[in-house]
Amino acid sequence: MFEELFDANQIINFPITNKEDSDMFATDVIVERKPDTLISVERCGLTEDGTFLNMRGVDVGEYTAQLDSLYEYGNTNNIYTIGVGDGGNEIGMGKLAREVAGYEKLPDKPCITPTDDLIIASVSNWGCYGLIYALAKITNKDLLPTEEENSNLIIRMVDQGAVDGLIPKKQYSVDGFSIEENNKILSELRNLS
Repeated sequence: MFEELFDANQIINFPITNKEDSDMFATDVIVERKPDTLISVERCGLTEDGTFLNMRGVDVGEYTAQLDSLYEYGNTNNIYTIGVGDGGNEIGMGKLAREVAGYEKLPDKPCITPTDDLIIASVSNWGCYGLIYALAKITNKDLLPTEEENSNLIIRMVDQGAVDGLIPKKQYSVDGFSIEENNKILSELRNLS
């Protein structure tokens, strides 16, 4: 799906495989690409018992590439890591795993993979909008997508087969929030002074 929406040369297809092969693949990617920052967005991560659970506690390991390997490598090799999540099961939540496990509306078995910094939002996309806004302020560049660009991206992704992560239905929404509600967050950020 992503090859249809983005530059295929920039997409790395991380294999769904075992831990050892994932570690080797992650090392190869980092050595080849030499990133100084890794950002994980809404990416299901490893739990303490070695499973990959969605925010409802369902094991999705057979469908999940072990991207934790990238962040484990990054965390031990001076690569700055950021996690963005909303459900407690995402890479980065390991920074607050004990707190997440103790909160009644979040998973009992949260992701244990930490990141240097963690952005928690009601909807992960909104956390990303906040990160993009901060980068725009730092660089003095207009980096936020327009409402039209955001709408078009959501529509194109759904038309390519994506489903709403909360509802699991093919509809033009993100975690149950309409395109208009998502665009309102962008508009509010854009209007901050």
